[in-house]
Amino acid sequence: MKSPFARRTSRPLALVVGLGGLITFVDTPAAETWASTPAPTLIWNAVASSADGSTLLAASGSLPYATAMPLFVSTNTGATWTKTRSPGNRWTTVCSSADGTRLAAAACSFCPLWVGGDGLIYTSPDSGLSWTPTSAPSNTWTSIASSADGRRLVAVAAPTWRIWSEDDPPHGQGVIVRSVDSGTNWAQASAPTNFWTSVASSADGARIVAVSGHRWNEPWQQFIGDGGVYRSVDSGATWIRTSAPTNFWTAVSCSADATTLVAVAGTYYEDAGEFGDGGMYRSLDAGTTWRPIPNFANNWTAVTCSADGTRMKATTSEGCNSCAGGDGLIYTSDDSGGTWTPDTEGAESWHAVTSSADGYRVVAAGYSDLVTLPYSGPWSPVKAPDLHWQGAAVSSDGTRWVGVGTVSPYQKDGGRFYVSHDSGTTWPPGGHFVLPWNWTSLAASADGTRLVAISAGGYSLGSHSVYLSTDSGANWTRTSTPAGPWYRVACSADGQRIALFANERNLNGRSICFLQSPAPVPPAPPSPRLDVSLSGKDLALSWLVPSTRFVLQQAATLGSGTWSDLPATPTLDLTNLHHRVTLGGSPGNRYFRLKEQ
Repeated sequence: MKSPFARRTSRPLALVVGLGGLITFVDTPAAETWASTPAPTLIWNAVASSADGSTLLAASGSLPYATAMPLFVSTNTGATWTKTRSPGNRWTTVCSSADGTRLAAAACSFCPLWVGGDGLIYTSPDSGLSWTPTSAPSNTWTSIASSADGRRLVAVAAPTWRIWSEDDPPHGQGVIVRSVDSGTNWAQASAPTNFWTSVASSADGARIVAVSGHRWNEPWQQFIGDGGVYRSVDSGATWIRTSAPTNFWTAVSCSADATTLVAVAGTYYEDAGEFGDGGMYRSLDAGTTWRPIPNFANNWTAVTCSADGTRMKATTSEGCNSCAGGDGLIYTSDDSGGTWTPDTEGAESWHAVTSSADGYRVVAAGYSDLVTLPYSGPWSPVKAPDLHWQGAAVSSDGTRWVGVGTVSPYQKDGGRFYVSHDSGTTWPPGGHFVLPWNWTSLAASADGTRLVAISAGGYSLGSHSVYLSTDSGANWTRTSTPAGPWYRVACSADGQRIALFANERNLNGRSICFLQSPAPVPPAPPSPRLDVSLSGKDLALSWLVPSTRFVLQQAATLGSGTWSDLPATPTLDLTNLHHRVTLGGSPGNRYFRLKEQ
């Protein structure tokens, strides 16, 4: 009987081992604990992500007391941030193509409490290295969305006026504009003039959903905006109002095919004339029908949705003296908005949230911070050998797994060492080694080549030894570490720094021992995972749209110098944001790889 084993489809991975042949992943970030990024302390109000979550675009400057600032870009999932060469502006909204190369940002021309910006829409064709103002008219833009390829853009605006002013007319035009050439040219859509607050687009740019507010203008004694939810099925050429109720809608998001929609509303804000009930509605039929999430009112500010429409995040904002505020938490749904749970992040005035295509890499923008959620990808069961596992480790790219254990719980039948080279999917019979000693602990370098393990000689506590392998366990060398009751071992990412921990003092009177050796040249970063499947009689190759450029190559053999670029142009699978190439069947062996350019 095989033991249950759990596998996560993407890195990082965590393993826990125990008796009874059980090995399971532990979803370490399951508590949804957020971490601050090293981005500057600013009043952040907009953020966008590439499909794989590695390229991020963030904006500040349009909220009260904010300073007009350039845009900021991260190309490593938020680990570091770079100020772009975009002008200092009152940025309100940003968006990104699936691969993170084509970016767009819009500013507001008028702000209720401070000086406005230029109100223009800017685009970048090179992941934020350069920025150019487009021909879109200056306006009080509130939201912008992009198709997966970055060619189709849609932006919405809402008129605004100075709060507490008795004679100030609305500024800006509540229009929707669209572009089919990455922002070079713009055309006004036929949608009615409205108090547009948010817009979302399908991956192909054909289906668009936009929401509006319902705001009272005291000097004019009238509502600005009808508080409706509108949709378009022809890239914004024509619009119809859906059956969603009138509300002060603040944000909307959709799946890649725009079949699953979620819209959120704010709460009552007397000074600004905003009248919302804090509701959340979802549609599972492209906006034809809408259903509320019962008993779930909050001061919702933003919402994001994974490409398949299952995983969602929604942000709220705390209250103020003249508004019915929310709890300031971030909420998560894993069932297309059916049920929601709050994350552990403390109360804050959150303004924006974005996620990768799979919904697991998430960034939220708050009043003074940009925070990220550690990756916690999906789980799926696999089979592992029936063993009493004592230690396990996994390489940083998630492909190579190693585990050690014993056949019986009494540690008298010799140890077993297993290696899987395909993320735990298979454990080939030749991929394990039988050694005379029983293993008690194991650690591995990030690439999975350098291993260190502790062996126990039967029942003798004094004969625990430490072994090293530099070839993923094919060969082992006993170290000169003094024999003792070593219990656990850990190592650095390069496998050069090793720490041993004893369950009692060893012969030298110490319970911890360190070993350090020269560090090797760090390995090259892993390439995106290339998936191969059959489509009828054809061969289908696919990979998640990366933020760096890769080219698909083929070869008849695995020898050096035999690889050639495939002339086929990849198509974008809009359901999962994967590049896809379909090849006709042909005799003989063929090998494929992705090569970074």
